[in-house]
Amino acid sequence: MSRDRIAPLADSVLDRVGLEIVDGVIEPGQTFTLQELSDRFDVSRTVARETMRSLEDLKLVEARPRIGIRALPSERWNVFSPG
Repeated sequence: MSRDRIAPLADSVLDRVGLEIVDGVIEPGQTFTLQELSDRFDVSRTVARETMRSLEDLKLVEARPRIGIRALPSERWNVFSPG
């Protein structure tokens, strides 16, 4: 899958998951996996991984081996991320 096809899908998933974190639907400390993202939004693992990287850049989440992706509290968020 080319980057041109991945970007719109990743942006859509990023917008939805990002809003859920900001709105508290996904609470700080709550974890999820790439597979859960992929299944929930019916996207490839590549798209889920790209979404996770963008969420990490914004410091909305952190990924940990054997734990998954964990939502971070608002005081950790990088609201001035250039990305």
